[in-house]
Amino acid sequence: MAKKKKRGAVAAAKAAQKSGEGAKAATRTGKGRGAAAAAASARRIDVRLKIPEEAMKKARRAVYYTPGATLQKFLVEAIDRYADELERQRGEPFPKEDVDLPRGRRVILD
Repeated sequence: MAKKKKRGAVAAAKAAQKSGEGAKAATRTGKGRGAAAAAASARRIDVRLKIPEEAMKKARRAVYYTPGATLQKFLVEAIDRYADELERQRGEPFPKEDVDLPRGRRVILD
């Protein structure tokens, strides 16, 4: 029974997020302060990618041996830091527009 209740709360939170109600709806679903804070923060998307096995093992070890760390926080911070470094090297921020990357393997022509 608890599983059904939980699924309903998750579905309600997702629906509220899509409709733009955000933190208020997450609080109404009984998810508590953490869910409300998460709903109020940046919109999250699912990402699927393949990365080298050793890089993933290293990330997991870092998270495992760091109290309070999560793999999601680790990866988000790594992406943010790397993007900031690229902007610093470039000398200016990247444009704010959304862009679609080409799909598939890159073909490099010499």
